[in-house]
Amino acid sequence: MMKLAELQKNVGGYRFSLLLITIMLAMVFFGYQLAGYQHKQNTLAYENATTTAQMLKAENDILNLRVSRLEVELALEKNVTSAAHQQRQEAISTVRRLEEQLAFYQNVMAPELTQDGFLVDGLQVVAAASERFYRLSLVLLQQRQNKAIVKGDLFIRIKGSQDGKPAVIEPGQPQFLPEGPVVYRFKYFQTVNVSFQLPENFVPEFIEFASEVYQYTTKRGDYMRRFPWSQVFDEQPESTDTVPAHN
Repeated sequence: MMKLAELQKNVGGYRFSLLLITIMLAMVFFGYQLAGYQHKQNTLAYENATTTAQMLKAENDILNLRVSRLEVELALEKNVTSAAHQQRQEAISTVRRLEEQLAFYQNVMAPELTQDGFLVDGLQVVAAASERFYRLSLVLLQQRQNKAIVKGDLFIRIKGSQDGKPAVIEPGQPQFLPEGPVVYRFKYFQTVNVSFQLPENFVPEFIEFASEVYQYTTKRGDYMRRFPWSQVFDEQPESTDTVPAHN
């Protein structure tokens, strides 16, 4: 390659300087053009990125607005559904309560509408807060037009199985009516409430009632009735039929 000294010697000092200046100006010009082009490209890329970001932000705002509207609609629908369910449950409870009251007063005031005799009515068993503890409630009635005081001892037995073997819970046991059978004496009705605990691994199947019904000192008859546990646990019994007492 030709060295700068040889080039300067061939073209002369003045021309050489002019050539260098021209080359430098050309380099500066092309460098400026290249920098301008890169700046223009960077500006264009920035504008495109800004536009894209604005579009994405607008789409995100629209989606957030839709989500908010859907959440509001869902909350309103849940409130309406919950209110309708609550109203339905209240209506069912009201109807059930009125039916129970009607049946009760029919038994007390209009015995001709039901069977004549001694009656266990409104039997219900509910679970207490403690494990294996329960509350039993019922009403004793007599269904005779000529009401007279009746009395006697009501034996309550819970039959089922324990560890796969038949078992019976009877009055007088420490965890069930330790004082013995329920003593009753009434003219129209008498409420009975009993709290008790079932033994561990005991599976109840039936609740049985038995009593010798007396009117003053005269025996009117024997009462016996069995209710399935599934029928009276947390719900009113479906049937209140009795074995009528005898004169």
